[in-house]
Order: sequence, then C-alpha cells, then structure tokens
Amino acid sequence: MAERRGADDVLLHAAVNESHLLEGAGEHERAAEAARRATVSADPQLLSRTSGSVLAINQAEPLYALGRWDEALKIASGAMDLFLAPGPMNRALLQIITGSIVLARGDRAAAAQAVLAARDALSSARYEDQHQLPLARLEILVALGTDGPAAALAATSRIMDRFELSGSSPRYAWPVMVAGASAVMAAAGLAGVAHDERLRDEAAALAERLRTAAEKLGTFGPAQRAFQLTYAATDAQATRVLASGEPGPGAGAGQADGTAGEPGGLLTGLVAAWDEAAAAWAGLGEPYPLGDTLLHAAETALACGDRDGAAERLRRAVALADKLGAHPLAGQIAILARRARIRLIPETGDDAAGGQRPGDPGAGGGELGLTERELEVLRLVAAGRSNREIAAELFISPKTASVHVSNILGKLGLASRGEAAARAHALRLFDPASTA
Repeated sequence: MAERRGADDVLLHAAVNESHLLEGAGEHERAAEAARRATVSADPQLLSRTSGSVLAINQAEPLYALGRWDEALKIASGAMDLFLAPGPMNRALLQIITGSIVLARGDRAAAAQAVLAARDALSSARYEDQHQLPLARLEILVALGTDGPAAALAATSRIMDRFELSGSSPRYAWPVMVAGASAVMAAAGLAGVAHDERLRDEAAALAERLRTAAEKLGTFGPAQRAFQLTYAATDAQATRVLASGEPGPGAGAGQADGTAGEPGGLLTGLVAAWDEAAAAWAGLGEPYPLGDTLLHAAETALACGDRDGAAERLRRAVALADKLGAHPLAGQIAILARRARIRLIPETGDDAAGGQRPGDPGAGGGELGLTERELEVLRLVAAGRSNREIAAELFISPKTASVHVSNILGKLGLASRGEAAARAHALRLFDPASTA
C-alpha cells in the first residue's frame, strides 16, 4: 500500500522495524539485506532527514555478527558524516559497533576511545536497553583487555549496580552476562596463579550475582540461546576454578561430585557445554564467538587428554580468527597450540615443505617478542619456580635463568614475577596439568 501511494517515509519506517526484528531473531543476512535495500531505494534527502543513520546501524550490526567487519566499519564510518547526521543515541551505537570490531582486532586504544565517545553521546540520553547495555558490554571487554581481570570485575559490578539485568530485554542483557562471566573466569584463573584470595572472593561474589540474574532471564530465539549457552559454559568453568583455587579448565576435576577417581566425567561435561555453545554460534553464522568457544572447548579437551579433538577445534578456530583479522584470538589459539605441541597446519602441502604457521610448535614467540627458551622460562615462572629450580629443570645455570627472567620482564614491560605469571595465565601459557 505504501509503495502504491509513494509513501517513502512509511517504507523506511517499516524497513527499520523489519531489519531490527530480523537481527534480534538471529537472521543476520536477512536483516542486513532489508536495511541495505531500503537505503539504496530511498530518496537521499528523505534518508538524511529520517532513518538514514538507523538503517546504517541496522546494516552494520548484522554485518559485525557475520564477521564482515570491513563492510561494517565502512558503513559505520559513512553514517557518521554530516549527510546522515546521526543523533546522540545513534552515534553511540555506531561507536559501539566500531569499538567492538577494533577491540577484537587488537586495537585497544581505539576501542577505549569508542567507549568514551559512546559514553559522552549517551550522557544526557534517557535509559534504553538497546543503547546502554551494548555500551556496558563493551566497557567490560575493554577493561578486561586493557587493564585486566580485576578492572573487568569492577566494571561488571558497577554495571550490575546501575542496571537490573534480570529485568532488562534478554536480547541486550545476555551479551552483558557473557562479558561479565568472562571477567569472572579470567579473574578466577589469575587469582589461582597469583594466590590472590581477595580477587578470588570478589570473583566468587560477582559470579553469584550473575547467576542470580541469569536464573531470571528468559530467552527468545537462537541468538539469545547461543548467548545463554556461552554464559552457562563460562560460568561452569569459572566455578570449577574458584572451587579448586587452581587455574585452568581441569582445575578441581572430580571434586564437585565426589568422584575424585573419575575427573574425566566432569571435564567431558564441560567440553560438551562449550561444544554446544559453539554449535549454536555456527548455526547463526557468527564466526568470532564460534572461534572463541572452540578455543575454550579445545583447552578443556586437552585437560581431558583428548589431544586429537583439541587439535581439530583449534584448527577450525584459527581459520576463523585469521580470516577476521582477530589477532588477539589468533594469538591465544597459537599459544595454546604451541603449549600442547599441536600443529595448526597439518603436515601437507606448503607445511610439509618446511612452511610453518607462527603459532605452530617450534615457531618463534613472535606474538610476545620472546624466544622459545624465554617462553619455557615464562611457563616455569608462572608455575612458581625459583631461578634455581628453573635452572635445574632446563639444565642451565641459575645466573642464566636470572638473565632470562630479566629479559622476559623487560620485553613484556612487567615489573615483577607475579605480573609475569598473570600475563602467562592470560595468554594460556600456564598449564596446571604439567606443573601440578
């Protein structure tokens, strides 16, 4: 009817709602196409006065989910110009999408700037789930990536004090829940490495708050279900680490149900939880959370002794991370593969002729600027070994061990062995199974 009457404003309004609802249902391709189609066919002057910036958001958001990050960045950047002149709330959402992409690609400074810009844009805006909660999620992730687990815990606590997540829209609350659970999981592991009881207690308290909110939060559609499954797996892993006081997915295995002689059952359940979350993301066509959940599934599979299963998951994950340019994720995958002596490229083709991926065992520690020997020393530092113990284990002199430790601290810009242990854990260099 609107087309027959030439009511372009009605058509644009319908396209905004259609693309918004399709994206909420996890129909990313259809959402992006609905927004794109309306943008292309609309009168440019009408578009600039009405729905142009909203339709740009409704294109960029599903493109981000689909891993088409360069397209999403181009649309978000274009929407910020004077032609579309987005209002403060729309400008904030464009900054949040941009910040999420640059953070995943490793540009933490640009992501922090995006957070500041979005926060400034929303400073005088009324509260709406669809604006404040995506910013809250990005704030947690930036804090985790920039300042570490303790800062991410504090950011999550502030957000939960400010917003009632259990009463918010599940579409926007679940991503915040997953970010908060990731902060708890990272803090739990760091507390185990650094023997920091205060950090452990803070992580446990926040985990309980998140769990209470999760029990009251519903789900609608496959996208929300994927976030719920990811939250459940993250919470389960964090809970196991908190219960044992040791880092790593295998920590405390066997104690939770009293089957101390059968740790594999508990870990197998955790692998299954991560795999279920990964399958949900695969069904939605979202490569970044798929790669992240595959990494966690691989790490837990290794703790179960399933090296082949871990290798298969890591190879899937690194292909996704490399295609996205998600360098931090690719680096974590490479380090875990090196620790487990897993080749990320099978011994065929170029690799058989001597080609080697940076993360493969035997490759240099280029991601950190460390040599292979320094990586070995860092793992032992993370395990709490003294210089004399490191020297004995590596058949070197204590003086040489001391020089290696000093070089590691200098290259990583760290001040103490404790900070080095924390960095090693954050990068999955610490292997509790091999240092127990």
